[in-house]
Amino acid sequence: MVTIDAVITAFNQRELMRDAVESVLGQSVPVREMIVVDDGSSDEDSLEVLAELVSISGVRVIRHANAGVSAARNAGIRTTSADLVLVLDGDDLIAPTFVQETARALEKDPPGKDGDLVDADVWRGSRSGAAA
Repeated sequence: MVTIDAVITAFNQRELMRDAVESVLGQSVPVREMIVVDDGSSDEDSLEVLAELVSISGVRVIRHANAGVSAARNAGIRTTSADLVLVLDGDDLIAPTFVQETARALEKDPPGKDGDLVDADVWRGSRSGAAA
């Protein structure tokens, strides 16, 4: 089976970062490693959440000066050695079977020699569960 790592980028996203990490930790098929790339967060709440994330097994936090989400994402991807990389922003959530279903789809139709991109962009309501 292919190896899958997750890269989550974050900048001053407080509890949303924890929610994103928990949505990856709750997958029916676990990722091998999760890398949270802090893009220079400065607010106390975000720094507290980042400090908590460091203590979670399988989660690595990388901190660097603010350079934008693309630079943060690329920094995280460069640290992985997995076959596939799941990238999320710090305020994203994924369904519990997202990794499993995506891996299954990619096994049926493997990425070409130049790689492939799977894009998922679904919004169903607010974080509180209320219809928006």
